[in-house]
Amino acid sequence: MHRINAAQHAGIPRRDTLSPRTVARYERDRQLPTSPILVGKHVVMRRPLVDGVYIEYLIMDGNTIAAKQISIPDEPTCADAIKRLRAATRAEPEKHSRPQKPRAFRIREAS
Repeated sequence: MHRINAAQHAGIPRRDTLSPRTVARYERDRQLPTSPILVGKHVVMRRPLVDGVYIEYLIMDGNTIAAKQISIPDEPTCADAIKRLRAATRAEPEKHSRPQKPRAFRIREAS
């Protein structure tokens, strides 16, 4: 097994990361993105949360919201949320399809 010599890589700056002293400015009046994005083959809508820096991501199945989350969803998360929504909608009609028997009334005769 090869060992990585950390001393060799210490002097080489990495260009793919931010430095520890990086400052990000937040502008309250800046318009946050609201356009839908594609994650694999799934449509994810973006909705900025009021008075904050966070964006709520809505995983969509047609016009129906399958799931909501704060972080950007990955493709397996989208597929799982849509699968759970479709399973729930398939199970719902089966639960209500059987007609209920009418309850028998107990009539007491007055003597």
